[in-house]
Amino acid sequence: MRPLRKAILELEEQISEMAEKIDVLEESNADLWKNIEFLMGQKNAKRFDLIGSWLEARLKNGPVPVDEILWDGVERGFSKGYVRQVKAKMEIELLRKDRKWFWQLSTSKTAS
Repeated sequence: MRPLRKAILELEEQISEMAEKIDVLEESNADLWKNIEFLMGQKNAKRFDLIGSWLEARLKNGPVPVDEILWDGVERGFSKGYVRQVKAKMEIELLRKDRKWFWQLSTSKTAS
């Protein structure tokens, strides 16, 4: 066999081995990303539960001014945006009294 042909065959074999290694790495990276996505989902679910419990306790005695709730949340390490997202998924109503906005548990929630 000619030296050039032999060198080409060796290179093709090396390329094939590298391609197999790349496939293995891509599969493990895909698994890693799935695990990361799962863990982030768990973290967000726990954060949602924590903020939801806090909001419910905060509002159990009646309406509270929105700005007060948001600032209390910030002091506890919750972003205003995330508090609003959690509020939107809960049974919390918006109420306006004396030109000021309040959040309150929905009347169906407080009745039960």
